[in-house]
Amino acid sequence: MAQLLHAGWASHPLITGSQPLAPSPIIHPFTNVESRELSGEEILELIESYIAAAQRAMEAGFDAIQVHSAHGRLPCTFLSPAVNRREDEWGGSAENRARFVQLICRGIRARIGNDYPILVKLGLKDYHPEGKSLADGIFTAKVLESEGVDCIEISEGFEAELHYHIHRDAMNPYYTEECRQTRRSLSIPLIQVGGMRELKDMQSILDENIADAISMCRPFINNPHIVRDFRENVTRESDCISCNDCFRFQPGKRHQCTQV
Repeated sequence: MAQLLHAGWASHPLITGSQPLAPSPIIHPFTNVESRELSGEEILELIESYIAAAQRAMEAGFDAIQVHSAHGRLPCTFLSPAVNRREDEWGGSAENRARFVQLICRGIRARIGNDYPILVKLGLKDYHPEGKSLADGIFTAKVLESEGVDCIEISEGFEAELHYHIHRDAMNPYYTEECRQTRRSLSIPLIQVGGMRELKDMQSILDENIADAISMCRPFINNPHIVRDFRENVTRESDCISCNDCFRFQPGKRHQCTQV
């Protein structure tokens, strides 16, 4: 599956050579770089860019695409009132804030047909005092389901504190309650991510019908063969300690686990 991602205000001029883009002019709290507000014409161009990227991924042989709309990426910033301060059709109400990712998914479905899987990684809730509520996130999830999205991966949106959930003291699944509540409102499959370190926790989420699948990131950086090791009973848990050292930006170097 190809993940379609625009970093938006989370990008940095040292990497991109240009000013970050966002629905509103705002300074990123972790990079201290101010974003440039997108015009209405630019928003429509970006929607078309997502659609074209999905078509290229399909033609290249990917089995599915996922639109990344979490973790402060561009669609996520449209969804968050903490970042999106527009007063036009792209901001204000939950309906307007959802329009950007809604039209992306609608356009992709129209372009690539009904038989190709479209997934969305959705920042369901912001962990910020001015952010969107869980109810807003579930509203967006229902909108995306109505646009033909086949599956939603439940994650987080904008956070006031960097790595709000991902730290050494958080070694068990999070977003479980968010996923459980979303399940009550949607009929399409859900994927749960976050804090997946022990096989018993993953199995419990599936057995309790909280989610239909499990997603991991850092455990794969720690051990790319962890699924095989689970299957062969080599291990029952990941050695990842959620230290986040693998995600420290080091120019010219690849992401890698510093614990092995």
